[in-house]
Amino acid sequence: MTRAGTAFAVILSAAAGVLAGYFIWGPGARLPLAPDLAAKTGFDASAVTIASTDFAIVPCEGPDDRGSCVIIAAGGKRVLVGAPSGIGAKGGFHLAQQDKTLLPDAVLLFSLEARQIEGLDEIRNLIWESGALQPVPLAGGEGIEEISAGLDNTFTVPDAVAYVNGVRQGDFNARPLVSRALRHGDVAFDTGDLKISALAGGASQLAYLVEYGGEQLVLADCGAGAEDIRRWPQIEHYLGCHEAAQAYDAVSAGVWPLEAPVFILKSD
Repeated sequence: MTRAGTAFAVILSAAAGVLAGYFIWGPGARLPLAPDLAAKTGFDASAVTIASTDFAIVPCEGPDDRGSCVIIAAGGKRVLVGAPSGIGAKGGFHLAQQDKTLLPDAVLLFSLEARQIEGLDEIRNLIWESGALQPVPLAGGEGIEEISAGLDNTFTVPDAVAYVNGVRQGDFNARPLVSRALRHGDVAFDTGDLKISALAGGASQLAYLVEYGGEQLVLADCGAGAEDIRRWPQIEHYLGCHEAAQAYDAVSAGVWPLEAPVFILKSD
C-alpha cells in the first residue's frame, strides 16, 4: 500500500470514532511559576488562567496519550501539538474563555503515527461546526497533505447531510484544516512575537523550537537520535523523552508525561 493509501486507511478508521467535542479553558486562580518542566502535581483545567502575555505549556486533559499532546499558550495564541484520539471528546482539554469556545490557532504534529493523528477528525469537526470563515493551519511531516485531503473526502457526504439538515454552521464544501508539510528549519507558525520552527525529530518525526518573549523551548516526541539532537539549537528549556533529555544539554529539562501546566514566562 502506498504512503497516501496507508494514511487514508488510518483516517477512515479514525472517522468511525466520536466526531463531536468541545475544548475547555476556564477561569480561575493563577498557577505559580513551576520550577522546571518536570512538575507532576496534577491539575484542574478549570483552575488555570493564562494571560495574553504569558508563555505556558499545558498538557492535554482527556486523551490517554498525554505524553505527546500539549497546548502552547503564548502571546494570546493557543497552538495544539498532537491530536490523539479523544482530544475533542467531552472532558478533553478545551479552549474556552468567557464562555466562548475558542478554536486552536494552529495544529502541529510530531509524526503521522496513528496515536498522533487519530483525533484530527474531532478537531476538523470542531472547526467546521463553528462555522469559522478561516481554516486552521495544520502542519506535520511529509504526507500530511494526503491525510488532510483524505479526511475532507471522508466527510464530504456527512458534511453535506448535516448542512442540508441545518445541524451545523459550516458550508459542506469548506476545508476546515489547511495542511503543510514541514522539514527541519521550516517555520511552522509565526505571529511576530510567537514563532515555532520545525526540527529534525528522528525518522519521519519532527520536534519543535518554540520562541516567545526572549525564551526558547524545544518540544520533542520519542525518536530523535544523536544526529538529530546535534542539529537542535542549544537553549534553556526542553520537554520530551527521557533518552533525548539525557543527550540534550538543557538547563531546564522535563520528560513526558507532563501532568501540570508549566509557565515559561508569567506576566505577574
